[in-house]
Amino acid sequence: MSSRQVFALATTNTSARLNDYDSLDLCRNINLESYQLALSIVSKRALERFNKFGQHLVMIPDSAVFFSIGPLFIRKRLSFIEAVDNNRSVMRVQSVSLRTPFKLDWLTEKIAPPDSAGYHYCKVLSPARAVEWIYTDGLRKYMSLSSGIGQK
Repeated sequence: MSSRQVFALATTNTSARLNDYDSLDLCRNINLESYQLALSIVSKRALERFNKFGQHLVMIPDSAVFFSIGPLFIRKRLSFIEAVDNNRSVMRVQSVSLRTPFKLDWLTEKIAPPDSAGYHYCKVLSPARAVEWIYTDGLRKYMSLSSGIGQK
């Protein structure tokens, strides 16, 4: 997507800088919205079960691509990292972010394609994947047959 810096430069602020408009956590915030949407659309029964037995998702700050190199962005994936938070296992979700300033520095201008300026790319958690997590994958830690927890 075009970066927020590009829109600011085109509309209100002709001296906008990338770091002022495109935060490092933009992708994290998108993932958080996807997760919140998923929590709001699942059935009441599924939400109660997930709140009781589920392994919740926790969005952590984005991982920036080294020197904003496109092929490195393509190779990286959304990360799921198991962790413990308040004595309960959670799954931390880390997005990959690639940001390019609208005005490239002199070195980047020499080696980068001319149309690579002014973008913000994210590897995001889709709402469908978040719903799948709530209904199935997020229950495996505490409600699977092997865990022995939550069984009648």
